[in-house]
Amino acid sequence: MASREELNQLRAEARRRHRAATRKVSRLKTERGVNLSGSKNDPRRDLGRIKTYNARQLRAYINDLNKFTSRSNQFVADAHGRPVPGSLWQQYKNLERQYNQRVESAFRRVADMPYPGGDWTIGERLASLQPRHPQVLSPAVNSLYNPPRRRPSNVVSERALRRLIGDMKERLKPGYFDKLIKNARDEYSQMSALLHQPDLDKAVANLTDEQFQVLWNYTSFATAESMKYEIAKDLLADKQKPWQTEYREQAIENAWELVQWASTLDLDR
Repeated sequence: MASREELNQLRAEARRRHRAATRKVSRLKTERGVNLSGSKNDPRRDLGRIKTYNARQLRAYINDLNKFTSRSNQFVADAHGRPVPGSLWQQYKNLERQYNQRVESAFRRVADMPYPGGDWTIGERLASLQPRHPQVLSPAVNSLYNPPRRRPSNVVSERALRRLIGDMKERLKPGYFDKLIKNARDEYSQMSALLHQPDLDKAVANLTDEQFQVLWNYTSFATAESMKYEIAKDLLADKQKPWQTEYREQAIENAWELVQWASTLDLDR
């Protein structure tokens, strides 16, 4: 059994570590906007309870406070200012960096290719379309031209961050990009089924996967096909607007130009 002197020393140490924890909570609030107070990550207890603890309880509490105040125990603020473990955030960023390196490596292969019908390259065209808010781009472009570069404030919760980690792990699995191509071909087929364009369908089917992914991800083809699909739905619902007929004709012509261009690409280099 601990002596009174030992208990007093432990209680004094517990109060010192409690104050250190409070300083850390205050510092993270001021410097990073992290609201740790009262969260599941805040180990502090009512100071009045310290005088009722026995030696075992005091040592356990001091240990909890020391873990919390350790330099290795960092936090970032989510979109609502709630604490997210820094180690979890770093795990996500490491995965994101690996994925982005793969995306950027793939893009470098095509960035300098001349874009059809213009005096610029694929890279220059996509850069000109880059909006202030990347989500304005199509999902395909967001993924394979402008890969994610999230900040803690882009994440709504720790749970959401864990889902993002799982998503990044999936993206880093072998065959992920092959799966994207298959999904894109399926998406094209589903839209085209309403458009009745067998000749174009055959030309697209004859493209290699490499040629198709350039066509789908780095040109206006996917956006144009989506617009043609929406116009076809409006026509079936007797909601077609006058400008849509002209747009559809232009989209058909542009699609043929892009598919013929893609069929000439030599990507085995």
